[in-house]
Amino acid sequence: MQASLSVIGVGSSQTSVIAVDTGAFGGSGGTAPLSQGVVGSNLRGTAQVTAIGAPTTIVGSPSALTDATGAALYGNTAPTGFVIATPNARELSGVPVGGTLAATNYGILNPIIAGTVPSGVGTSRVPPATTLTGQFAGIGQTLFGSTSLTPAASPYIVAGAMGLTADPASNRIFASFGGADPLTSGTSGVSNITLGFGGIGGSAPNSAFIDNNLFAATESTNNPASINGQTLTFGGSASNAAALYFVNSNLVPYTALPAGVSYCACQFLQWGYWGGEIATDVTTGSVSARRDRFHLGTWVAGVQTPQTDINTMISQGIQATYTGHVIGTVNNNGANYLATGALTGTYNFGLQQGTLSVNNFDSRSVTLPVSGIPGTAFYGGSFTGTITGTANGQFYGPLAAETGGNFTFKTTSGTPYFATGIFAGKR
Repeated sequence: MQASLSVIGVGSSQTSVIAVDTGAFGGSGGTAPLSQGVVGSNLRGTAQVTAIGAPTTIVGSPSALTDATGAALYGNTAPTGFVIATPNARELSGVPVGGTLAATNYGILNPIIAGTVPSGVGTSRVPPATTLTGQFAGIGQTLFGSTSLTPAASPYIVAGAMGLTADPASNRIFASFGGADPLTSGTSGVSNITLGFGGIGGSAPNSAFIDNNLFAATESTNNPASINGQTLTFGGSASNAAALYFVNSNLVPYTALPAGVSYCACQFLQWGYWGGEIATDVTTGSVSARRDRFHLGTWVAGVQTPQTDINTMISQGIQATYTGHVIGTVNNNGANYLATGALTGTYNFGLQQGTLSVNNFDSRSVTLPVSGIPGTAFYGGSFTGTITGTANGQFYGPLAAETGGNFTFKTTSGTPYFATGIFAGKR
């Protein structure tokens, strides 16, 4: 597993790129174990080269180089390293050339040198098949047409629920998203969307689990993407319809926060990024020769608070305050960028009512009222006016020690402005 994130600047002058690669050791030829190089890996990513317009998609298939004897691992008495080659790395822009997307091709060599494992890495691993629940959010950019690919008239927000399963026995994860466009579905044509990342079973090396804080995945081969209930196929195959990434924030830290804000030091939830491209040649419904791209979407998931704990807090009329961070993506009059801010939340468990305040997020602050969903650890709410939006979240850990979820909002007049992301906080 390898991942990288670079974000330069803020607001409409910001540029950014993220790349994620997962693979496996295997292969044949030479004398084992020196023949066991990296095989079957997937390089996935997106880049916002300029803030305006759709992001660029990054794809490739890295693998280990072998020498004349077929050996892929080097060293006299013990493996000291190997070399990863990506001769087919490609950047797909949004500019049509002869009916297809313009591509820039790269040939990349990366030497990988053996080193000391950092303290604590690999020591915290959840029990087999532990499932976390949560929310995700992101901004999509659509490119239409099989012979004339042009950006859609406007971006759209996608947000919803997710599940994350880790299997330490196979060192793999699986994540599934199910959501919709809560604010502009009439113009985006996305009434619901499902995405899959990684996988526990099967042979595809499309995920990697190091420990509870370090994991990543690329698109699932067993759970294809769909829009409006229609499985996406490209070139006649569902396996060609998605090039996606999913990564934990600890693997690709981003430190730019407003003054006085710090990331939630949460114990019972995780958060990170997702994105990539989905494409289709399906011609039914509202999906027709379409590509959708997502850059630096966000997700949050954790160990849900037991319902018995929620019931206890309701009966005792507990009032709690949560503080933490928000992070998400913005489309400000066509400019796309990542933004961060502070979270302040209050919740009266007796009344099952509360508020979520997103503070200094892209120099904006909004307060969203939320209500508990009876019999669950979930809550949600919406508001309308010159700014309209939604919030959905849940409680994590014993006695609702932490909370996390997603938010969306957009302006209803004046300069077009969309924003969505996730929040995480602790009591």
